[in-house]
Amino acid sequence: MPTDQKVCPCGSGASFEHCCGPCILGKEPAKTAEALMRSRYSAYCRGEVDYLVATTAVETRDQHPAAAIRDWNRGIEWLALQINETAAGKPADTGGTVDFTAIYRENGRIRTLRELSRFVRKDGNWYYLDGVHKKAKLDRNQPCPCGSGRKLKKCCGQATSMPPAGL
Repeated sequence: MPTDQKVCPCGSGASFEHCCGPCILGKEPAKTAEALMRSRYSAYCRGEVDYLVATTAVETRDQHPAAAIRDWNRGIEWLALQINETAAGKPADTGGTVDFTAIYRENGRIRTLRELSRFVRKDGNWYYLDGVHKKAKLDRNQPCPCGSGRKLKKCCGQATSMPPAGL
């Protein structure tokens, strides 16, 4: 869970209540594939497993059972989300992709997850369909995402991990 619940975990800079909150709380659907991607990241940060299951397309939902999501996410501290590229996924589209990198800490190590996710829109709602992991690498000279103010190479180091698709 992020330390400041007022700022949305997705990195938009907006407050949670004006960003991903309405989607996660069921007040309004995500308007774009990227908005759904961001809300799903925020749901992982907040442990909102029911939302993650509900926003997975029916045809792939059995590949992402709630218990597996909960177990994998239990030891994760989510640090940052970077949207690398989007294609389609606008309100009038029926599909779209989001290439993202999520940075997280697991077992004391900074890890990255880069995925090209596919989304579909059915009956006015966006759903995560599936994703393909891509090689992700953090710049060792960038500031460490843990917030220490030191460079990554002098702080938490770097490792990569291949968690289950479906962020």
